[in-house]
Amino acid sequence: MSSGAGRGPAIVARLRRLALGDDPRHASRLRFCLVSVALHLAWAMIYFYAVSVGAIAPEDARIMLVSNVVGVLGFYPWVRSGCTARMQDAGLVIPQMIWGSLSGSVAFVMSPTLRPALLQVICLVQVFGFFGLRPRQIAVTGVIAVSLLAGLLVLGASGGIPHFDVCKEAFPLLTSMAILVVITAITVHRSRRRIALTTQKLALQAAIASMRELVIRDTLTGLFSRGHMLELLQRESERAQRTGLPFRVALIDLDHFKRINDTHGHSIGDEVLRCFGDAVREAMQSADSAARWGGEEFLLLMPEARSDTAAVAPLARLRLQVHQPPPSAALLKKLEVTFSAGVAAHTLGDTIEDTIDRADSALYAAKHAGRDGWRVASGEEALAG
Repeated sequence: MSSGAGRGPAIVARLRRLALGDDPRHASRLRFCLVSVALHLAWAMIYFYAVSVGAIAPEDARIMLVSNVVGVLGFYPWVRSGCTARMQDAGLVIPQMIWGSLSGSVAFVMSPTLRPALLQVICLVQVFGFFGLRPRQIAVTGVIAVSLLAGLLVLGASGGIPHFDVCKEAFPLLTSMAILVVITAITVHRSRRRIALTTQKLALQAAIASMRELVIRDTLTGLFSRGHMLELLQRESERAQRTGLPFRVALIDLDHFKRINDTHGHSIGDEVLRCFGDAVREAMQSADSAARWGGEEFLLLMPEARSDTAAVAPLARLRLQVHQPPPSAALLKKLEVTFSAGVAAHTLGDTIEDTIDRADSALYAAKHAGRDGWRVASGEEALAG
């Protein structure tokens, strides 16, 4: 009993996946196609019933059924195959709307008994413009539908439609045309509103992303801010607690930076910080993260540095970047900028504060050792030659 109950939802899910696929956007298009298929099948059943009661001649019903077959087999398989995915109207909404209006108009000519219902169907077709069409597209389909009804009225008034009584048919046709105009206008308004809301949403998302960048980035150097780096350190610490794998940090400080500010001014000092931030980005590994820790201090997070040797390698590259900078950072060489750094490993049981304190102690050891180099908190030293 439970096995049968479990198979039911699984079968439904499998059929749904078979009919709609796995892509949500593609599934949305296919849902519209399936609604259209259902309408065509419903009208095919109505035509069969109308033939059985003598309301429609069999030969006329065959012609109308052909339009239903095209509606059932012509659009859904094409969209389901994915061949329309790159089209602007990937769901073939416009062709289906036009085909529905055209099929209804042909049936209107051939079936006097079903004319009132067919006029309602033609109006209903225009409602499908709600399904993601742009205002211009909706207007085009609305004009086509109104033109078809106007053509039916002219054709009927001129005697081109059998069993057409102008006195009886004109009012329903004119009313349906008016309804189509209203539906088109409402749908165009809704489409414009949807586009405006989408635009506002995208602008809001861009503003939020921009504000987030302002929060997590240092505006001068483009590196992460201290606050965001603390979040990254905490996240990395939690990962280290789970895996038992250590990571390393390097606390970096520009040597004699106050002298640069006092001698050349703060604008030059800011340019030095910007150029140094670029050098840090160039030197670090893709998995590393860097932040302006405060003033002329920087912190480098190296989550994949399992050894002191691996942690020192980015510092060696950074020193080369500072000693032999690219033309865009020539100021570093001109002012003979150097840095000192302290490296510390974060291991199981450590707090972030403990690790940074050890890196800070190693940094001061590097300063006392003559600057332009680094020390590792474990005791192993690697100073500039």
